[in-house]
Formats: sequence, C-alpha cells, structure tokens
Amino acid sequence: MLVYFVSIRTAKIYGPTELNEMISPEEGIARISCPWPIDYFFDEWEGYAVVVPERVQVWGAAKPLVTNGFLQAEFAFTPVPIPPAERKLFPLQNQSLAAQTAEDEEND
Repeated sequence: MLVYFVSIRTAKIYGPTELNEMISPEEGIARISCPWPIDYFFDEWEGYAVVVPERVQVWGAAKPLVTNGFLQAEFAFTPVPIPPAERKLFPLQNQSLAAQTAEDEEND
C-alpha cells in the first residue's frame, strides 16, 4: 500500500513510498515504517498529513523521521476521507478505485 506525506503548511506532496509496517502501540496511535531512499529531513513544525490513496483516507498528522533509508512516524490515528477536490492529486487512488469498481462489478 502506498503512502504520501503532505506538508500541512505548504501542501507539498512527498512520496509515494510503500508502507512496510503499521502497528498500534496503544489504542488510537499508529506507528508506521517504510523505505525512504531520499536523504530528506522532515522539518516543518506543523507536520505532514499521512495520505493513503488506496484507502481514500488521510490517517493523521505526523512528524516523520528518516534514518538509514527508512522513514518512521508515530501519530494519532484519526482517519478521515481525502477531500474530493484533492483526490486527483494522488493517482494511485484513481487506479485503485477503478480496479475495485471493476472487481465489484465482476462479483455482482
């Protein structure tokens, strides 16, 4: 599943990257890990929206840390739908929905 990080301040989109792992160390908290080959320091104090187009959701706001080619982030897991006007910014979402719609039609 692909994940994007969107600057809350500037709306600049970073990613996508493949989600390797998601765990919940406690209720309402998500901890994710994914490869991040780019040496980038996520330094905006406002944080970054965690966008998951395959689920058509924004999972929460995080301050990712990149170490040795891997990104890790822990955040309050508060999934909300990606606003309709912004869905076109995440191409995978359109492909996933089209594939899901086709699969649903086959099953009907």
